[in-house]
Formats: sequence, C-alpha cells, structure tokens
Amino acid sequence: MTPFKLQSKLVVDPFALVTFAIVVGMVVEVVISGLTIAQSVQSRLVAIPVNMVTARPYGAYRDWFFTLTSADRKNQVFKTLIDMVAFVSFVVPQYALILFITGAHADQILTACITVAGASPLIGRSYGLYLVWCRGMFNVPLKS
Repeated sequence: MTPFKLQSKLVVDPFALVTFAIVVGMVVEVVISGLTIAQSVQSRLVAIPVNMVTARPYGAYRDWFFTLTSADRKNQVFKTLIDMVAFVSFVVPQYALILFITGAHADQILTACITVAGASPLIGRSYGLYLVWCRGMFNVPLKS
C-alpha cells in the first residue's frame, strides 16, 4: 500500500464516521432516547473528536473482520451480520461513554445503547455501506 492510500483512509474514514454519526446520532438521541436537542448537539460535538480518533481504527477493524470471515464473498445477510457485530463490539461502548460525559442519565444511556445495538443490523450495515461508498468516492481502496 502506498503512503498516499494510507493517508487517504486516514481522511476518508473519519469523514464518513463524523457525517454519519451526526445524522444518525441525533435521530436516536432526540427521537428515541428522549435527550433534548441541546443534549444531543452537545453529544454530537463531544463525539466529533472521538469519531476522528476512532474512525480509522474502526475502519481497519471492520476490514479485518470482513477478511477474517470472508464476508465479501458471502450473501448480504452474512455481510449485515458481520457489520452488526463489528459495529456493536466497537462503537456501542464508546457511545455509552460519550453520553455519560455529556450528562445523560443512566436510563437515557441504557436506552440509547440498547436502541443502537438493536438497530445495528440497520445502522451497522448502513454505516458499512456508507463507508465503502465514501472510500469509492475518494478513490480509496476498499480493503486495508
């Protein structure tokens, strides 16, 4: 892999996660979990640096998980399962911490995390597809 391609993933993966997390995070937090708009905006602002730091490791983790399970050669249901497991095991713990830091109550944190984990077939797979799409838009290779 050339340094340019590595640097591109270092830019594209954070772009993908930050933009995706702002939209999906606010919907989950405000509409489902009962956070106020102000709490959600604060949560999204706190999440930006976290997402900037963790996006590339998550992208590499997802790529590794797809390679380990040969998911790219399997059906959409299997790909969804792999995206779901990767998403829940990597993202949900950091999400709970972000909500805690921003002052959400324990019941709000639990509701938000259960919602995100329960919606992971949709959210995890949607993010995986969005990440692949962003990489394609910026001519970044899909695999690590």
